[in-house]
Amino acid sequence: MNEPLNIAISGVGGDVGQGVVKSLEISEFDINFFLLSSDLDSAFLYLYKDTFLSPRVADPNYLNFIKRFIVKFKIQLFIPTIDSEISLFAEAAQEIEIETGCKVFVNSSMATAVTQDKWETFKFLRDSGFATPHTVVQGSLGLAEFRERSHYPIISKPRKGAGSKNITVIYNEAQLEELQNNHDYIIQDYLDDKLDEVTCGVYLDDTLNVVGVSVLKRKLKNGSTNLAERLFLPKIEYEVSEVAKKLGTKYLNVQGKLDGNNIVIFELNGRLSGTVSMVSKIFNAPELYIRENFNGEKLQRQETTHGFVSIRFQEEIYTTVGDMEQLIQRSQGI
Repeated sequence: MNEPLNIAISGVGGDVGQGVVKSLEISEFDINFFLLSSDLDSAFLYLYKDTFLSPRVADPNYLNFIKRFIVKFKIQLFIPTIDSEISLFAEAAQEIEIETGCKVFVNSSMATAVTQDKWETFKFLRDSGFATPHTVVQGSLGLAEFRERSHYPIISKPRKGAGSKNITVIYNEAQLEELQNNHDYIIQDYLDDKLDEVTCGVYLDDTLNVVGVSVLKRKLKNGSTNLAERLFLPKIEYEVSEVAKKLGTKYLNVQGKLDGNNIVIFELNGRLSGTVSMVSKIFNAPELYIRENFNGEKLQRQETTHGFVSIRFQEEIYTTVGDMEQLIQRSQGI
């Protein structure tokens, strides 16, 4: 591939979008970045040349905006990173490629449906024989079952959503009585805080062979990974790889806790995750996608013995009111 590749990345106000940019910056490919965010105060919009404001995902014109953007700037690869847009582009990816020739880095709509709904995630893991906390829908039957079990703590969380938003830990029956009958939530056994939490990434090639797998022990801050240590655990690597193969994903992020030599999985993210730039020290998922889909390469297993601890920190960028006004102006009329 001799010419620069035009790549659009959404959601660069978040850690996933920023991680994708950082991963591609260290790749060997020549890339023209086109970065999108709906927030005027997204720092990455002022660090690159071709940056634009987009509508919010909930805007009914969002999909058409992205299509127009792809055509206008001759985008060859679009990488959606906002959790709420993944289902939209899983459904629209084939249509976008037929209409524009642009590829979309997204899993199938079937796999996405499983990973976007925590109740479907539980059923998939349970039925496939993977260890996962006992889970019920937060309806009257589910609430009654957990009252009868009288086993605390438990956790209530939305079936759909990312991060730690609207999550409640229930420590006793009185708190359980306060929960509303709400089928948009699940109740789940709470995994002991003493157990190490891990976030695992798996990249599969188009024939579902494992190309890269990572296991990171992590600590969270405001719902995102703040500190991560690479672990070398072949048994866990095999287990999460089997989850990805069973689900048929291109990229899968698996979250769980270590219970002895086993992993108990409580969440699947069928998209590039907030740790994508950390994982790039082991395997670079966005770069692998380019190698496979634009260079036609037969990918080899990425094996490294590089151990590390990754620590996130805050940093400021400086811009001007004039730059912000130019951003607004060049975003109009797309």
